[in-house]
Amino acid sequence: MTEYRWLLPSVLLGSGAERGPGRVRRSARDWFVDITLFVVTSLFTLIILSELEGDPLR
Repeated sequence: MTEYRWLLPSVLLGSGAERGPGRVRRSARDWFVDITLFVVTSLFTLIILSELEGDPLR
């Protein structure tokens, strides 16, 4: 297919039939995107919580 298969989302890698039945394995790109979004969301939540700490509801 391509020499940079690990950059493709697992959806584009095929059905996994060549590896046998079952779920399609997640690519390195899938893991990177998920972990990055989790970290960004966690940091955003911590920033928002620190801003709200001690402030009464308006």
